Amino acid sequence: MTLACYRPYLLVLTLSLIWCIAALSGPLFLRSGHTLAASGVYLFFSGICHQDPVRCFWLVGEPLPVCSRCLAIYSGFLGAVLVFPTLRGRPRKSLPSPGLRAAALSGGGSRYKGFSPFPWLLVVGIVVVALDAGLDWLGLRTSTWLSRSATGALLGFAGGWTTAALLVSNPHRVSPGR
Repeated sequence: MTLACYRPYLLVLTLSLIWCIAALSGPLFLRSGHTLAASGVYLFFSGICHQDPVRCFWLVGEPLPVCSRCLAIYSGFLGAVLVFPTLRGRPRKSLPSPGLRAAALSGGGSRYKGFSPFPWLLVVGIVVVALDAGLDWLGLRTSTWLSRSATGALLGFAGGWTTAALLVSNPHRVSPGR
């Protein structure tokens, strides 16, 4: 496989890294006196996240422009995209059970052993986040920074893993110019 086949993957990796850096940059811009840049970062992320300071991590005495769940989603996505190439050579037989192996094989037909996209990972991530947020919203259970971060990281990792697997398994599907 040529380097050109990895262009979509490298683009997603680069954009994910920039996104995570941007999510961390607001407080750093504020602390260094670049209030216009900080305002732009907070304004941009306000369209994506509620930015409730009680639910945000803080950096250098300021809340991040995203809540702990959003930051965990972004970080989990980046982490999955980063580790995907190092693990893609593992054989399919390493999947723990025939049921999981069948689910993996039905997930997209990857040319790489063991790395078909796992749409069921996304379903699990979405369900876990929905349960955590829904139970909190209904007042049945209070979400903590740990539950929001853990569920967000799971969803982000599932999304990043599935995206990387799709991009690497069939680059022609996402690169119409080839």
